[in-house]
Amino acid sequence: MLQEGIAAVDCMQDGGLETFPILEYTLQSIFLKMTGYGEQKLRFIIWEIASYDLDFRYNLLKGECSFGEFSNLSDKKNVYIKLRKEISTFINTDILTVNVKNQILQEIREEMNLIFEHSALKNAFPNKYERFFAFLTTWNADSFAKGNELLRDNLVPIYSEYVYKLRNRCAHNTLSYQQDYLGFEDMQKPYMVYANYFTCFALLLLLDKIFVYLFKSFERQVELNV
Repeated sequence: MLQEGIAAVDCMQDGGLETFPILEYTLQSIFLKMTGYGEQKLRFIIWEIASYDLDFRYNLLKGECSFGEFSNLSDKKNVYIKLRKEISTFINTDILTVNVKNQILQEIREEMNLIFEHSALKNAFPNKYERFFAFLTTWNADSFAKGNELLRDNLVPIYSEYVYKLRNRCAHNTLSYQQDYLGFEDMQKPYMVYANYFTCFALLLLLDKIFVYLFKSFERQVELNV
């Protein structure tokens, strides 16, 4: 999905300021597709768990448990905890080991570099890309998926205060009818220097890889034990 969006942008000839509105529109489109895809994937995961765990399905249908819109960090964290809990009924060890998490990070760095290295977006926003990649190098195995914490440290406010709010601004076009934008106090927060679309893409990719890894592990355990 990200590769398709970048390929569409790269079809444009090198231009000046007149290309920036198109780039911004394209970035929003890619971002919304990625967020929507991630939310639908979590819905699928929950229903797959419900197909196996009938007590959980009963509670889910009764409305006794809810995962919201699968969009904010709390919603995603609840799905993450539920997946871990289901896997723990089969095995007692934590499958998201340090080595696994380091491999996930390595994949993200390689994929982001491969996608953007010679792209028009990187050329259009070199400073933002440089700040993003510097931030990406600080991510480590302690930054995510530790115990019941889905994201940790600076990744928490980046997602909650920037990615999630940007998702709502773009999806609901809130700027068209209210002053829904970052204030000066928000922009002065230390982590906001890394808040841009590149960081959004990498963070969404990180979440996707965490859930895919956990769900595939859950599927394997169900096949082996049922």
